[in-house]
Amino acid sequence: MDNLVGQYGWTKEAAAGCCGCFYEESGMNPGIYETSHGGTINNLPYFPGGMGLAQWTDYPAYSGTYPNPLPWAAQRDGRPWYDGNFQCFLCTMAEDPTYTDMGYGEGARWGWQTSSSYPSISFSAFKSWTGSIEDAVKYWFYDFEWHYSSIPDWVNFPARVQWGEYAYQLMQGETPQPPGPMPTGNLQGFINWCIEKCNAADVGYSQTYREEQTVDGITYYDCSSFIWYGLYHNDFDTEATGHSYPFDTTAMPADLAAMGWREIDRTGELKPGDIGWTSTHAEVCYTGGNGEGVFMGAHSDSLPLADQVSINSYTSQGTRFEKIFRFSSSGPGPGPSPARKKAKIWFYLKRWYIPQY
Repeated sequence: MDNLVGQYGWTKEAAAGCCGCFYEESGMNPGIYETSHGGTINNLPYFPGGMGLAQWTDYPAYSGTYPNPLPWAAQRDGRPWYDGNFQCFLCTMAEDPTYTDMGYGEGARWGWQTSSSYPSISFSAFKSWTGSIEDAVKYWFYDFEWHYSSIPDWVNFPARVQWGEYAYQLMQGETPQPPGPMPTGNLQGFINWCIEKCNAADVGYSQTYREEQTVDGITYYDCSSFIWYGLYHNDFDTEATGHSYPFDTTAMPADLAAMGWREIDRTGELKPGDIGWTSTHAEVCYTGGNGEGVFMGAHSDSLPLADQVSINSYTSQGTRFEKIFRFSSSGPGPGPSPARKKAKIWFYLKRWYIPQY
């Protein structure tokens, strides 16, 4: 991480202004996206709604007529749209027409826009800002996000300032109390739930009844809904995904990121609770090892009932999966520790600020 400190040359105050808004926009979840406008992620880069840390939104807003800036830029650069590192980079491109014009030649469709009708400074002045955190939050909100003269009632501006001040105190070497809660998850409870379901005689596999429906005494899941309900029943923040229904394998990487899961090296140490993912199947690690593990989950309805949802009898290499995800909590339990809350914001702050010794 140290080689990223100061990478983009922003002051601590500027970085804090961004993070104050990011927390209120996305909870610092790079994989979050909103579905209240009818969008799905099956047609990217087109998506009518907000996506990522800054909730990049298509323009005209929510129409789906033009691509959403975040997945458009990610595809352009060959990066996953839910990659937080890439999103930090994209913020630095807020005045670069290569990114903001999105190839249409019609002017900026997103980015840094100043006006005499709302608080404004140039982007270069913002990046070197050393004034108040409240003003840094204000400039980011108006000039990057909102582009209008008034703050709507649903925007909690004081909370943005509080999170901005919290972020700044972290960079000052202090240990402040976070202003509010962050996503939760009981990892050990998730593991235990998976084991219990795999050993149960009345649990089977079905794509038709995948939403934990019980038919003739058998409760059904498919591979992805099995994982979803395990997370849901163990206090993971499934609402952070922006929808209340079980994800499918296509949506899993982004939705897991929204709930605090991060991709890890498939050839490194695997641990119980890690989630192995391919575009067509997903399972949960039962016992781990160096680049391998025994996995469990909902497999197929072509197997005998006892084997449809079960713990595998064999060891799988991590490279069998396209991706392996791990919950980013500091350990199992009902909620995040203060250290985890600090680390989550610090992770992104270190991409912008200039260290002051």
